[in-house]
Amino acid sequence: MDGNRRFAKTSGMKTAEGHLAGFSTLEDTLNWSLKLGVKCVTVYAFSVENFKRPQEEVDNLMELAEEKFNAFAHNSDFIKKNEISVRVLGELELLPPKIRKAAINVTKSTSHHKNAIFNICFPYTSFLEIEDAALEIINGIKSNDINKDDVSEEFFNKLLYTGDCPPVDILIRTSGEIRFSDFLLWQCSDKCSVHFLDCYWPDFSFWDMLPIILQFQALFTPLKEESNPLPNAKITEFLEKIRLKKRLQGEELH
Repeated sequence: MDGNRRFAKTSGMKTAEGHLAGFSTLEDTLNWSLKLGVKCVTVYAFSVENFKRPQEEVDNLMELAEEKFNAFAHNSDFIKKNEISVRVLGELELLPPKIRKAAINVTKSTSHHKNAIFNICFPYTSFLEIEDAALEIINGIKSNDINKDDVSEEFFNKLLYTGDCPPVDILIRTSGEIRFSDFLLWQCSDKCSVHFLDCYWPDFSFWDMLPIILQFQALFTPLKEESNPLPNAKITEFLEKIRLKKRLQGEELH
């Protein structure tokens, strides 16, 4: 979702209007994705680094996010009809209380939807996500909840914010910038199709997206499904403990 500010500048708009146009494109993109059979969409809506922007811009973004989170939670027929689970991922403790409340509320109120997942990373950096997962493992070993031998790539994946989501197949970066900007660094493996587009996010259209999906479908080779052994009881118990801890933390922050 990059290029909202530059879009606003080139269009003679206020910065806040550029971000509003960006959110409109986001809703359209989610709709297109579902129609094309994509069941999990993750967007980088706000980086932790974005808190360094001018305070007026940050405040406008927070107000817009609160409005959209509340709409997704209570007033969106699109979310209900398509049974979309909306999840706000990131360092929620950094958000102002009322924005944090709206983020936690939309995650809880749509958690029963099972048809599709819509992850909104807000505020987020991949570095902090990876650090958080690593610390959970370190603390788990220290407390004897898990053993060193239990640690694997698959286990680490489960501890990420996107732990119960499918692997990232396609990553799209708009605005002409050719960098990841600390987004899903662990999740984007060598099998992920990465596309850097020379258009601002509000200008992103269905016709930008369709060739990317068609190319992926043409080149995609299904991997032979391996029979992974079920995790042992100790790992399962540890993962449930972490999920419970995060739920309780969310309730405390709420």
